[in-house]
Amino acid sequence: MKHILTIARKEWLYLMLIILILILFFNKILFFGEIFLPGDYLRSDTLHQNLPFKYTLYQSLKNGQLPLWTDEIFGGYPLLAEGQVGALYPFNFILYLLVPFVAAYNLSLFLNFLCAAIGMFMLTKSFKLESIPALISAITFSLSSFFILHITHQNIVSVACWFPFLLLMLKNFFETNKIRYAIFSSLIITIQIFAGSFQITFYSLVISLIFLIIYFYKKQLLAEVILKYFIIIAFGLFLSSGQLIPSIVLMSKSTRQSGIGNLALDSLPYHPRNLITFIFPYIYGDPGIGSYPYFGGSWGMFWDNTGYIGIFAFFIAVGSFLLINRKREVKALWTIAILSFLLALGKYGPLFWIFHLPFFNLFRVTGRFLLFSIFCLSVLAGFSIDAFSKEISQKFSRLVFNLFVIFIVTADLFLFGYNYNPTVKAEKVLEKPEMVRFLEKYPDKGKIFSVADDITYDEINKNGWRDNMEENLFHKNSLGPDLNMLWGVKSVSGYSGLFLKDYEEVKSQIYQGIELKENKIYISEDSLKLLGEKQARFLISAFDLVGRGLEKIYEVGNGKTIYKLYKNNYFKGS
Repeated sequence: MKHILTIARKEWLYLMLIILILILFFNKILFFGEIFLPGDYLRSDTLHQNLPFKYTLYQSLKNGQLPLWTDEIFGGYPLLAEGQVGALYPFNFILYLLVPFVAAYNLSLFLNFLCAAIGMFMLTKSFKLESIPALISAITFSLSSFFILHITHQNIVSVACWFPFLLLMLKNFFETNKIRYAIFSSLIITIQIFAGSFQITFYSLVISLIFLIIYFYKKQLLAEVILKYFIIIAFGLFLSSGQLIPSIVLMSKSTRQSGIGNLALDSLPYHPRNLITFIFPYIYGDPGIGSYPYFGGSWGMFWDNTGYIGIFAFFIAVGSFLLINRKREVKALWTIAILSFLLALGKYGPLFWIFHLPFFNLFRVTGRFLLFSIFCLSVLAGFSIDAFSKEISQKFSRLVFNLFVIFIVTADLFLFGYNYNPTVKAEKVLEKPEMVRFLEKYPDKGKIFSVADDITYDEINKNGWRDNMEENLFHKNSLGPDLNMLWGVKSVSGYSGLFLKDYEEVKSQIYQGIELKENKIYISEDSLKLLGEKQARFLISAFDLVGRGLEKIYEVGNGKTIYKLYKNNYFKGS
């Protein structure tokens, strides 16, 4: 800890510059009461998951409780065990406990980016880089495509941002053998588990081990490195058992109990053609304006298939290859960068078989291994700048060169990502839609069931979502999963990372009797009866619903889309 604080005091000017750059990037959410509201296909992971989950966390903490359980989705669901709510993640727990919801939501995101930048700065300094090259690596990593494009997936960002700190503590431990660094490493692993993306946590542990083996090769016995590392992991798992054990129990009852089979490779694959996005990130289009191909087949998601650290920084990083025989750090980083890229390729790469192994077969989207390629390239850019600037003999010329690089790298990443995630006033997002106001007239509301809200969402956003905020906000009237949680409306369905097998069986039975035909949705009597048994008193859809036992009682429209509310006469009451 003393070593960490010493670095912070010595380099305070650079750390302040990092904070200033990130404040400029996030000024809309920090000072103007706005929140990021990026879109998606089928539904928005911000609007339909992260925002409702975090709001439930906020309400629970204000009542002196943890969100162990919610009765507002799936007819009842163990929210804390699912993980993505991030209830025990320090930034979340402290902020949602102490400050208003919108401020907590935005500050938590900002602190994650700050954590990524400062961790990278300190790690690169430990590689003996000068402060300005370290600053460039910090900016490049924290504003890279992985973080900017995954703002809608807060749990992913919350785990990824700690990777530089994890590597720094592990590196310090194996260099000094001081136990405090091993403890810090375990604590960071615990924090990553609390953050709620088990995929990124697992990947970071795998890559960390590979880095340690490569970096300390010939310096320490391989068996000793592995043994110490697994002791560190074991202690981290022990400290996180309050999150980990409920999650394991939930997974054992979910559809991922035995892995996801070929889905680990086939779902949202990373194609070799996407390598070009390291130079031209929008070459295949921009989903925000509807020009990127709809996912399916060999097309994955833009945010998982785009690797970008800035075109200037990328070519600077490539230049570090000239140092590969002079610095073991560079050799290790290039090895990890290439290995991570091959893993990201999934079924299109030579390492596809790995994703049939235990743990690897639990997760979709192999392209998320790009995080570590991006990480390595960001550090390598710092090595290149450091080596080149040292060749400039005059201090003034060196300073001008370094400032020029900082400006170009920062401007490039601002141009790439500043406007990618649209923002909207928070009160507009949290305002009750008219559908909720109508439902409040019923003292015994029962539950709702939103029909084909994902199809409606896709139709609304077929030309992108960046300039389509009013229509997206009006879509709140669909009360699709998990939007309903924002206003205390209970739903039979839900949207999460882990779906219970029992729920999926019931869902399958319900949807056997639901058919879309000629812009109407026909629902069988059996499906309505089953919904009634599950306490679904109301059905909501932008489509006309047809079925014996359905009675339309309300509708709300904006001239483009009309959402209808139907009463299910097979509802039996609680």
